[in-house]
Amino acid sequence: MTNIWKQFERLTEKGPMVIVEVISHDNGSSTVENTTGHQFIAIGTSVAVGDKAYVKDGEIVGTAPDLPHYGPIYID
Repeated sequence: MTNIWKQFERLTEKGPMVIVEVISHDNGSSTVENTTGHQFIAIGTSVAVGDKAYVKDGEIVGTAPDLPHYGPIYID
């Protein structure tokens, strides 16, 4: 059963979604890198190492397409 409150919160969140590359996995979290080379830890391991991912509020929310882009990508 889906938590309806969590679905509602996702609709109302204001933080940006960024596209990153997954560098490694470790105990339920992933090291990711944005297009400027900054690495940080994101919650989740659902995207394979080497693939692109969408990150919102510090959590991996899905796989992003592997398309060329320049600079930080923010998706609202």
